[in-house]
Amino acid sequence: MKGILIDCYRLKQKIILWIKDGKNNLRVEDIFIPKIYVKNDDIKQLKYRLFKNKINSTYTKKKNFFGKETLVLEIKVHDISKYKSLVRFIEKLESYNVEIYNADLQLEEYYMFEKDLFPLAKIEFETKDNQITIIKNLDDIEDISYKVPDFKVVKILVKTKDNLFKGFNTKIKKILFNDEVFEDNEEKILINFKEKYNSLDPDIVWIENGNLAIPFLKDKFKQHNIQFQFNRFDEDDFEYKEGDFYDTYSRVVYRTHSIFLKGRLHFDTRSFFADDTGYFGILDGAKACRIRIQRAEMRSAGACVTNLLMYTAHKNNFLLPYKIGIYERFKTLEQLYNCDRGSLIYEPRIGFHTDVAELDFLSLYPNIMNKFNLSPETLFCQCCKDNKVPGLHYNYCRKTKGIVPIVARELISRRYELKQKKDNIAKQKVDFLKWCLITMFGYQAFKNRKIGIIETHESIQAYAREILLNASRIAELNGWEVIHGIIDSLYVKKKDFTDADIQRLGREIYYKTGMELSHEGNYRWIVFLPSVIDENIPVPSHFYGVFEDGEIKCRGIEARRKDVPKIVAEMQYKMIEALAPARTEDEFIRLFPKVFSILKSHIKALPHATKEDLTISRTLSKTEYTNNIAQKIILKQMAKEGFDVKPGMTIAYVIKDANNKNPLKRYVTIDSFNGKFDLDKYTDLMIRAAFGILQPFRISIKEIYKNNQQLRQSSLKTYIPQENNLKIIS
Repeated sequence: MKGILIDCYRLKQKIILWIKDGKNNLRVEDIFIPKIYVKNDDIKQLKYRLFKNKINSTYTKKKNFFGKETLVLEIKVHDISKYKSLVRFIEKLESYNVEIYNADLQLEEYYMFEKDLFPLAKIEFETKDNQITIIKNLDDIEDISYKVPDFKVVKILVKTKDNLFKGFNTKIKKILFNDEVFEDNEEKILINFKEKYNSLDPDIVWIENGNLAIPFLKDKFKQHNIQFQFNRFDEDDFEYKEGDFYDTYSRVVYRTHSIFLKGRLHFDTRSFFADDTGYFGILDGAKACRIRIQRAEMRSAGACVTNLLMYTAHKNNFLLPYKIGIYERFKTLEQLYNCDRGSLIYEPRIGFHTDVAELDFLSLYPNIMNKFNLSPETLFCQCCKDNKVPGLHYNYCRKTKGIVPIVARELISRRYELKQKKDNIAKQKVDFLKWCLITMFGYQAFKNRKIGIIETHESIQAYAREILLNASRIAELNGWEVIHGIIDSLYVKKKDFTDADIQRLGREIYYKTGMELSHEGNYRWIVFLPSVIDENIPVPSHFYGVFEDGEIKCRGIEARRKDVPKIVAEMQYKMIEALAPARTEDEFIRLFPKVFSILKSHIKALPHATKEDLTISRTLSKTEYTNNIAQKIILKQMAKEGFDVKPGMTIAYVIKDANNKNPLKRYVTIDSFNGKFDLDKYTDLMIRAAFGILQPFRISIKEIYKNNQQLRQSSLKTYIPQENNLKIIS
């Protein structure tokens, strides 16, 4: 028999496979015997103690991530339901003085590792009594032209009286099911939902906030004594559990407990990948990273990359770390000082610039990992001691390809092939892989990494510094002025340059550094902004500009920030649009009246703003605050409203009365918003947004404030600099 593997999951002592044979959905079972590996200083005694406790083991040799082959004991786990409990038993037996490997893998992915399977793979299999006797992968994972099965997809939105984060003790108002709306009493809504769900028999179920909505609906079906199954195969066995939070790139993220369906795929529309990459990106990412589709959708790019690293290491006979990853080697204070330097940043030239081109290195960090073979097991090899990292005491092997570079090369190649297709489906897949490649760098320094090490993270940055420095020198030797450089991007300036000049520069940089550049575009103009506190200090990540084709690019300003009210962000973007036609600095300055006209019209319209216009969103890094800032006040209000708020969650509020003596009356949650808000404070935010983009042109915020009354009376005054002095033009 032949088919396409969609998913697999553990059920008691077996692995269940969901296979699509055309339109038929097959449920077949397989036996899986995972292996764990253990060792300590006296491996013979360890084997004897395990034997006394009825645990059989055999000697075998495996590679570790310190470049050595080591003798370990292999233990076969014949009952996968005892996989984790056996590991805990061995830890206690040895008083935690034992090294354990391959002991905390997801069993579904471990099964696919052993069978060399992956989601959406074409397979050939034979069964006896519905249990697999032979299974074979017929697919090439590198093939990007595979056909996605014709999945039946439903989109569901559950509307409730109260927010589900307050708890499940609330009523269903209505359910949106594709294009239909179910509204009635709760029991009738559930009956209609059940009939429609069962008649469509969906393969993929998109539910907004599904990790809450699915267990909530399950409880409701139970309350009304209505028999209903979300799963296609086997009984629904999920339940609501509190989520958890984790740190990533100095940001706290809250993740709800994931609900995985059996015989169907559950996509939660609140997940990161659902918003950012879309349906085909998730499917291809799961295939490329050999991870369950639902896990790829629910988790992070780091989880996907980790899985692919683990697979690659497993196939290369490496021991897979348990709990924590590979530890950092000892460094002297001088070595630590030299290593911990970060990426190279050239401070931008504050102000207005024309004749600027932006050049970005393509996947710089992953390409560095691949080109220079940066991986934990290739570090400090004995055969290539002369292969030093620039400015550091590290050396890496030239001869044996490392696990990290192998994975980087696979993802880079796949992304490059997909980019050639230039269609929307390919773009979704490219975007997913982009996040995987971005994650690979930060993952090397992530505290919970499995196959990564801080020394590799430091080495990548050392090579990146050297490459950017060399690229800037080459640009200057070719008559370009480098006005900004940050990590993997160069902003270069040259009077009346041509496309041929850019291509020539790109070829020379590639020839001398081995790193390919992408020409992001030529700017009609670009403005680099200073610090609000000190106008003489540039801020590398704060700028806005317009490409020759009219596309606007901005970073670090209100138009891009997520913690700014929509009305302010949209106003600032309109201001940049008004400035876009300029070709010279004089033309740019002469468009300032339009900027202030936009400011005036938005302040005039502010009293009629909606809740959506005024809402400010912030992601919580913690839930305990000392000062009476907005987060502390909103948390108190939400606690009274019944919310159990965790770090990593996003709160939303409106400024009600910013200067009220009672802190609890300064801000209000969006659920409690009654239409009253602090007009002066929102006016203040608008003026600051206008000042933010005009600051390099000596527009004083105090002088804008001074004319606030004129702004409200529609008699705006605009300030235009002439000969370093401010001249008032009515």
